[in-house]
Amino acid sequence: VGLRPGAGVALETSSSCYWGRCAFCYYPRQGTSCREYVNMPVRARSLEKVFADMRTLQERHDPAFIGFTDSALSPERIGRIADLNRSSGLNIPFSAFVRLEKEFASQDFCRSLAEGGFIGGQAGLESANEHVNARLNKGIDLSLAPTIFANFRKSGLLLHFYPLVGFPGETVEESWNTYRFLKRHHRDITLDWQVYSLWVLENGPLAEHAKDYGLTVHPLPDDLLIPLCTYEAADGMGQADSVKQSLLFEEKLRPLRHWLSDLFDVESCKLILLRQRAEKFRAIRESSQ
Repeated sequence: VGLRPGAGVALETSSSCYWGRCAFCYYPRQGTSCREYVNMPVRARSLEKVFADMRTLQERHDPAFIGFTDSALSPERIGRIADLNRSSGLNIPFSAFVRLEKEFASQDFCRSLAEGGFIGGQAGLESANEHVNARLNKGIDLSLAPTIFANFRKSGLLLHFYPLVGFPGETVEESWNTYRFLKRHHRDITLDWQVYSLWVLENGPLAEHAKDYGLTVHPLPDDLLIPLCTYEAADGMGQADSVKQSLLFEEKLRPLRHWLSDLFDVESCKLILLRQRAEKFRAIRESSQ
């Protein structure tokens, strides 16, 4: 299969999610081997086979970069891929979805990833409220996020950020903490952001455990091929408030975005900036040989 010259190429190396405990997320139910909507254990391809895949893609397509599409790559797995990439001389740039784990709070670690071809990726933080993140079981230390953002920027790694407003129990007043957090740290979020309202999927964990979260859910009619529910919340923001706040924050933060966002949609901006970063990595590698 031929690719457009200079395009990136996707590579998925695992199913489910190595964390897999976020209360709202359906990713651990994707790529399962059964018809039931249950979280399945992670099935991960060996690093030897992953690296063989990278080499094959490089030889076959010479892509601008490889984008790992796993739900999330752990810092340890990214580090090992970067080490193999560097030691073998393949030196192909790659991006990934990540979690804001404590390992990224080390600037030396982030710098070593950059030297091994990692060009950045995308991460969800969800809320800038500790108790909201605890309720949705995010499993990260919010206090480390500013350091991680800064380490990515200083190491030349790009980062796209996904916040979420309206998780059950979150109030409108509390959601403004997430807006202020984004505004305060936007210079270090070099791949921009997308502020999401709460989505309740009909086969997702929030719909399955709706009563535990004070939700009343209503699946859409069967002739609509959209797996979303409308819902009411007993506490905090309802669906209309969640959508309103996400749109309001997007609009207020628009002047802080990368200037390319005036010309392209957010997904195109991400691809353009990742490709630019990949070209810079290749140029550095070529000049050092």
